[in-house]
Parts: sequence; C-alpha cells; structure tokens
Amino acid sequence: MAESEPVKNTAAGPTETKPAEAKPEGAPAMDASSQWRESGKLLAKWQERARTNQLQHYAAAQYFGNAHNAIGIPAVILSTIVGTTVFATLQKQVTLGVQIGVGAISVLAAALAALQTFLRYSERAEKHRATAAAYAAVRHRLEATTNVPVAVRGPLKEFLDGIEGQLGSPGGV
Repeated sequence: MAESEPVKNTAAGPTETKPAEAKPEGAPAMDASSQWRESGKLLAKWQERARTNQLQHYAAAQYFGNAHNAIGIPAVILSTIVGTTVFATLQKQVTLGVQIGVGAISVLAAALAALQTFLRYSERAEKHRATAAAYAAVRHRLEATTNVPVAVRGPLKEFLDGIEGQLGSPGGV
C-alpha cells in the first residue's frame, strides 16, 4: 500500500494529499514528460484557483473603490457647501437656523472625512487590485506553460519553484 505525501498548494486552499508512487527498488526515475503529464490535474486546479482568486480580488477592489467614493464624494460636496455658505454670509447677518444648519453640515463633512481616512478604502482597493494582478500573472504563466508541447516546457521542478516563488514574493499574492 502506498503512503501519502503532502503536496503544497500555493494557489489557495488547504494542503492537498497526493498518493505517492510505489516504485520498485532500483526502478528508474520518472522522465520529464511523464512528470508533466502526472502533474496535469494539479496544474489545472491551480489555474482554476488562480482564476477564482483573481476575480474575487478584482471584485473586492471594485467594492472598496465604490465605498471610498460613497464616503468621499459626499464629504467633498458638503465641505464645498459649508465653505461657500460661510463665505457668502460674511457680509450678512444670518438667522440662527442657517447657522445651526451650516454647523451640522460642517460636522457631517468632518465625520465623513474622518471615516474615509480611518477606513482606508482606497488603500484596501489598491491592495486587492495588486493581488488580483499577481494572480492574473500566475494564471497566465500556468496557461502559457500548459498550452505548449511537453518537450519544450523545461524541468517541472523549476517551473513549480517559480510559481511558488511568484506566489510567495512580497509583490506576489
């Protein structure tokens, strides 16, 4: 009975277990073409996960970009109204109701600006965009490699190490 050995899945999700090959003692190692064919299902899984993660991160970037605008645009509009109203009323005496209204709008504008700074939606959106782009690069590399003949692909280990390095790098995923 063959033992199981863990196979690290760097694209996403838990570590997968792949059955170890039972090799008779003294049997030759698997050639490069066989290694590539054996890894086909794993690479297809990684490619699909990279695609899924890419799309999810782009959706998150869109969400946080919209949230940034939903808070930022009203803050700018309210600040403009307050500034214009204060400037227009410098030469005139205004009623108490106008003063309270302008004060309330001013406080609301300040609160929205503080929320926008505290929540950092634009920064979060940019991080999700960068992560999505990194997944897109991994996905493209997987697609490009798996769609060329096995004979011209090069060593599997080098390719897997490169993908793992791309996923683990600071600019990566």
